[in-house]
Amino acid sequence: MAKSNTRSTSKAGEKKSHPVAQLYGHWALNPLVEIAHTISHDFVARPQQYRNVSDDVADILADFRFKLGSDRDWPDAFQRTLSFKVLHQVNLVGPTIRQAALLLRQQQLEGENGKLLDAFRDAASEFRTQIESLEGQALAMSCDQTGAIFNSAVRVLQDPGVAKAFGLPPAPSNDWPLGGNFSGDGAYLIEVMVRGLKQALCLAGAYRRISIMNPKQRPLMPKIYVVLPKEKFITLQKAAYFGGLTISMALAEGSHLGDDKLINSAYKWTKALQKLIPDAPRAWKDLEYRSTLTDLEWGLAPNPSGDAIPLPMVSVANQTFTVHGEVCCCSGDTDCDPTVKLTDFCTEFCTIV
Repeated sequence: MAKSNTRSTSKAGEKKSHPVAQLYGHWALNPLVEIAHTISHDFVARPQQYRNVSDDVADILADFRFKLGSDRDWPDAFQRTLSFKVLHQVNLVGPTIRQAALLLRQQQLEGENGKLLDAFRDAASEFRTQIESLEGQALAMSCDQTGAIFNSAVRVLQDPGVAKAFGLPPAPSNDWPLGGNFSGDGAYLIEVMVRGLKQALCLAGAYRRISIMNPKQRPLMPKIYVVLPKEKFITLQKAAYFGGLTISMALAEGSHLGDDKLINSAYKWTKALQKLIPDAPRAWKDLEYRSTLTDLEWGLAPNPSGDAIPLPMVSVANQTFTVHGEVCCCSGDTDCDPTVKLTDFCTEFCTIV
């Protein structure tokens, strides 16, 4: 296998991994960026709560307010969405290797694994072939840009002064959130922050209105206050970690595609995603429910009817199908890329209501 020039190392608790694996982690834990962005506005709205914030984190919070969307290292939600579109290929080929790992693991417990091991090797080989085609400068750029803002968000959450504003210790500094440290304290901090900031949604995700008196900033729908329980956040971490680990091991030079570590990682990736699968019919019918889903959860919500995208002004039919009831894939002319919410294109990212 030819060497790739896109191997890199992340700073946000992420061990050396393939750039597709890093990008997958940034996508799965993308809510952390929006939380840090919201904190940047709370920082100036409630300065008395943030008196102990370090100088470097204060600078990061200022950059979240003034550079978002206008600097290559500070991509906004729409720009990150475009970077994440490369993961569409992972969502297309991922279900096969996960299903093979699930069946193999179940049969191993019963002492039968011969043909299923061959099936897993075939699935892993196809997975490797498909993902290798993504390597190149475009992938490296997407990984670096989403990684820069993701690392900045994590730095904010790890600052004792920021955490003190919520009455809690900071997020762990070692192997968190993408390095396999599934800290209950870190997850609880995220839960309390989201609840305390009263993170609201419009049709496209987190937003803040500049002024409730400004008629131009009215939300497109009633405000929906988001909750992110610590159990759910830990599951998102596990999906991101084991998904990234599976990708990296499958693409590592000289890796043995029947290795038990790879099988175990793919199995744990599968089990984490199974805990996140949302109510698909409700996700496609209930805009409020859909808006509360994270990007990764929306990627697990196939259109149950296969009908056109249920939004006004969309008339082109789109066929969807599922792989063992898991990830949505698509065919036809329209794009139902599961790495992108239908509503990720709203630009109302403002201040706290």
